[in-house]
Amino acid sequence: MARKKSKKTSEIKVRDLVKKMKSVQKEHTYQLASILREVEGRTGRPLPSNAESLEQLQQKVQDHRAERARLQAEIAALRGDCTTAQALVEGLFVQIEAWRSRAARLVEDIETRLQLSAARTVKLEGQHRDLIGELGDAAAHAIPGPLERGGPIEERFVEALDAKTRRSIRKLDVSDFVGVGDKANAARDWKLAASCYAAALQRDPSLAAIWVQFGHALKEDGLPGLAEIAYHRATSQAPGSVDGHVQLGHFLLRVGQADAARAAFAKAAALDPSVAPLVAQAAQLAVAAEGQTVELQAALKSMVAEVTEVVASKRALRPASTATADSPQRPAGLVPAGSLNRSLGERYGEMLATALGSPMGQDIIWLGVIDWDFRIQRPQHLALNLALQGRRVFYVSVGFERADSDGRFRITRSPSLNVFEVKLRLRGSIPPNIYAGFDRDQVDDIRAALDEAIAVLAIRAPAVVVQYPSWYPIAVGVPGALVVHDCLDLVGGFNNVPPAMVELDHRLTREADVVVTSSAPLADRMGRDSVVVRNAAEIAHFAQAVRDEERAADAPPTIGYFGAIAEWFEIDWVLDCARARPDWRFQLIGNITGFDRSEKVIPDNVMFTGEVPYAELPAWLREFDVALIPFKLTELIQCTNPVKMYEYMAAGKPVVATAMPEVVAGSDLAYIASDPAGLEKEIARALAEDSPELRQRRRAWAAAHNWEDRAAAFADALDAATPRVSIVILTHNNWSFTNACLHSALGLSDYPDLEIIVVDNASTDETRSRLARIRDPRVKVVLNDGNIGFSAGNNTGLKAATGEYVVILNNDTFVTRGWVRDLIRPMMLDPEIALVGPVTNNIGNEQKLAIHYANMQEMAVTARTRVRRQLRSRYETTGLAFFCVALSRAALERVGYLDEAYGLGFFEDDDYCRRVEQAGMRMVIADDVFVHHHLSASFNSLGAERKREQMARNKAIYEERWGTWRPHVYRDEEGYGS
Repeated sequence: MARKKSKKTSEIKVRDLVKKMKSVQKEHTYQLASILREVEGRTGRPLPSNAESLEQLQQKVQDHRAERARLQAEIAALRGDCTTAQALVEGLFVQIEAWRSRAARLVEDIETRLQLSAARTVKLEGQHRDLIGELGDAAAHAIPGPLERGGPIEERFVEALDAKTRRSIRKLDVSDFVGVGDKANAARDWKLAASCYAAALQRDPSLAAIWVQFGHALKEDGLPGLAEIAYHRATSQAPGSVDGHVQLGHFLLRVGQADAARAAFAKAAALDPSVAPLVAQAAQLAVAAEGQTVELQAALKSMVAEVTEVVASKRALRPASTATADSPQRPAGLVPAGSLNRSLGERYGEMLATALGSPMGQDIIWLGVIDWDFRIQRPQHLALNLALQGRRVFYVSVGFERADSDGRFRITRSPSLNVFEVKLRLRGSIPPNIYAGFDRDQVDDIRAALDEAIAVLAIRAPAVVVQYPSWYPIAVGVPGALVVHDCLDLVGGFNNVPPAMVELDHRLTREADVVVTSSAPLADRMGRDSVVVRNAAEIAHFAQAVRDEERAADAPPTIGYFGAIAEWFEIDWVLDCARARPDWRFQLIGNITGFDRSEKVIPDNVMFTGEVPYAELPAWLREFDVALIPFKLTELIQCTNPVKMYEYMAAGKPVVATAMPEVVAGSDLAYIASDPAGLEKEIARALAEDSPELRQRRRAWAAAHNWEDRAAAFADALDAATPRVSIVILTHNNWSFTNACLHSALGLSDYPDLEIIVVDNASTDETRSRLARIRDPRVKVVLNDGNIGFSAGNNTGLKAATGEYVVILNNDTFVTRGWVRDLIRPMMLDPEIALVGPVTNNIGNEQKLAIHYANMQEMAVTARTRVRRQLRSRYETTGLAFFCVALSRAALERVGYLDEAYGLGFFEDDDYCRRVEQAGMRMVIADDVFVHHHLSASFNSLGAERKREQMARNKAIYEERWGTWRPHVYRDEEGYGS
């Protein structure tokens, strides 16, 4: 009786609520009609019939109420788009001005990069001829799919070209891409045309005509904001181009900016009077639109305020049950509370809009060892060239600022295209720098700042490049990140690095997803697989130091060096040599940290210049007759690949060095000294043998060691560490669970190469019709004719999977951000691990945490806090529950598929674990991955009696094979179990 009364009361409340909603709707309809009539009266222009529009609006309201859950998900997702759009609008003209100020430098830089040596040019000509043909074929046939917005043209051809030619694609000439772009333009393939023009402009941004073509392609492809930027770029590159101003004017007219169009046409008319009629046309349109625009602004402002209020009332994240798998997935931004009265640019830096509008290839968070302006070396060169491939690179400063209400980070500047220097802002104690490491509170503070940057900048699936070990706990705290240890030097070889930092470096080496080393001796010390990407030179920059004229016979030769003059520098060798040869002039450029000058007797023919800016180095190098690398053969130096060897030879200079392994193995063009007397002897020999032919050979050798190729090799290492992953989700009814599971897997996995295979075991509810609506290309659906059980159903998905790693995921789960990479990582680092499972809230074994939350919003926060205590922690186990389990392709081939004798389910996961042990492989729990589990959503539908029968039947099968079944237990540790 009480239940019927409660139900009746609920019905009355619902009817009252409906009446109130209708009343509010009627009032809003009346207000809207009044506003429209007022606008019509002020403008003197009739507006469209309201009756029909209101009738349609009422119908839409009814439709939307029926799909309320989907709308709530879209509203939350659209908040991110609104934030991004706001930032783009605020920063549009700031971006244009920034581009204008950098245009001259970019043009000069890219033009000089194209001035390769004759030998390299001849070699590339043949490659270009072959690749152009392959390029055309790939464009026409191999890659008809959509292009990622703003992505590099190279990515269109990754699958169409083999690995050997992939790297060479990046060396194609500007004319190659322009040619293919023009063909695509003629064929109205706007995406391909825009991509080709973008690739050409990455190589030479000074091509004003191509900026116009780029803008046209973007406009036709439905990207007006980017098109406007391109047109403005064209006019800034070539202010005297009539066509550039005319095309900009036509575009501005098309998007309703008549005043701006009039100004563009006026500039064109000043250059060519024949286009003057266009100015008059724009003026008429501007006058006509001005009155209407002013009158409509008030109404628009009121409507925007109302929408803002509605969105603000829904700021809380939606619960899992309101999410829909077939809703579009959008990256969401983050606006700090209390800062809405300031623009995003004011809060996070004026370059924020540029960062949000940059090409959306793989994002890279660069945790370096030096700031950008401190001695341009490997970090800056790799970051710059990776950015030129179409990736956003966020170069994090080694210094920190005090946080305030504006936020936890700032983009301080953009030193190069797609590169953004980020300063993190902390609320607690601020470390003076990164070199002594961070305490636990500082680690948490830095993680929080980086979390905010990731959210605001919509960073997804990033690669985190770590170049100093203190960053290790920060890097591993980024969910789903590809952690790359770029090992520049032997950290333990420096005399000022504390032992704790050396141990952290060892841990970073063990736990990184990818280890890159700058030399073969370093790679030999890693104790694991690594990729050698040596240093290189900015060839065109140091080619400015080439000196064709011979030194005057009576002029003393200059023996030079630039770089750090630290403890590894053989200063006594150089001073002894200078005393022995007063007719030689020694020029030593760089800061002195390795000795006290006051304790040395410095000969008059030795000059110390101090640090010189990178841009000025070629001018100094030009005066060198011989270049030195006089390093002590310490453990550190024996693992060093000296950048200056490539830079010296790019200028054609003879190089005299000590017997460093990388110098000896790198080139037979270097002169090797083994003692002070040998240094003098080899310098004299280098001076005597130098000739135009040898200079050309050195330059040709250096040309093959450029940063563009090194960045390409670095990118290849990143790609190789991202194997395809397949997720198999088995369903039988319970669409609400499946829907939430799919929504989380699609929106939170943050993994670039992912496929989701949904296998439906003859659902009789709405599951099949809902699955048919999903349009995400990552999702494949397999429909079984009957309910063939857990093992057979999952085996269907496993057989359809193409991934190198496969995840079996129950449909009553909800995943957390970045879970995919974090779950497969143990298997990638240790091939003897066959199975990996996450921790969870609800299971009967060692995977269960003692954790509590009320909804999926709380779950995301609580779980993140909890797993961050256990980053990179693995727990060896003898059994995993298959509500969520990852297995490698190698393990699947070695162990086989799930045993289908277990029918509908129960004990098949225990059986598989025994088979894994029998195969001599291992199982672990990834304590840093959390997956929410509702538990037995499908089996509960069987009913208690049938469920008991199924369990008893399958237990008997298991025990016949493996002996007495041992019940699962919770982990005997604090924070686990019930």
